[in-house]
Amino acid sequence: LHTFLYAGHNTISSTLRYCYFLLSSNPAALSKVREEHKKISGIRCSPHNTKAVISSDLTLLNQIPFTTAVIKEVLRMFPPAGSSCNGSSNLVLTDERRQRYPTNGCRIWILSLAIYGSPGVFECPDEFIPDRWL
Repeated sequence: LHTFLYAGHNTISSTLRYCYFLLSSNPAALSKVREEHKKISGIRCSPHNTKAVISSDLTLLNQIPFTTAVIKEVLRMFPPAGSSCNGSSNLVLTDERRQRYPTNGCRIWILSLAIYGSPGVFECPDEFIPDRWL
């Protein structure tokens, strides 16, 4: 959610595009999302009044954990933006050979896709598995 709030419109549209793609490619996940939404909205919700229903009770958003897991998985597989931070004298990077790299005065770019796509970090990183977030 924070990514949506602070990012631009292109990052939101690309995230939604990948979300639609992955859900359309995974009927079981799409079915779970639909069931979860039906459970919280009942007959009160339609395409025309969804915003009003959710706005009237924001706690409904806490009742859709699988939908949240889908969003997290989409952001893991297709990060919409990179990130960076300033180096400092307190921060030293160490590679796999134990070589140390001071970062003072440097800008450090974090390669999200390399992290999120690593089998050492996520099991089966190329697969859409929203349940990994539950």
